[in-house]
Amino acid sequence: PGPASPRAWVGGGGGGPRAPGMKYRHYAPRARLEVIMGSPAQVSEAVKKGLLARSGGGDEIGVMAPQTTVDAVKGLLSEEERRSVYMVRCGESEDALEGWGRDLYSALRDFDDRPSVVHIVAQGAGDEGFGAAVMNRLLEAAPSEGDQAPLEQL
Repeated sequence: PGPASPRAWVGGGGGGPRAPGMKYRHYAPRARLEVIMGSPAQVSEAVKKGLLARSGGGDEIGVMAPQTTVDAVKGLLSEEERRSVYMVRCGESEDALEGWGRDLYSALRDFDDRPSVVHIVAQGAGDEGFGAAVMNRLLEAAPSEGDQAPLEQL
């Protein structure tokens, strides 16, 4: 568990793309996108790390995850921390991947409509079946490892 590597998914194996649509970078949000593979508690810890690294007083951290994770993260953050976090739901639960995939791009665009969001923490979806497709879209929207500014520079 932890940050996911785009190189492990996209074109990773040397045999070209694993499926149609996995070759090119897709829509990417303005804010830095970090994909976290793990539990709601791990997503919450990434959010807290992002909150500590913010450069401006009005900057917000975005959370993009299924409703069950959004609810759990809300419960793990203090009231003060929640005021600086903008949460967008993608699907109902970690198991309902179709809803997650359906809501993905509208969620990314929602963050672009909120310029105060400088860093987005997205919960990863898994590596099998529809989860692999969701992860591909998330990782294609995230900058490659060399393009990401360290959290301390946000």
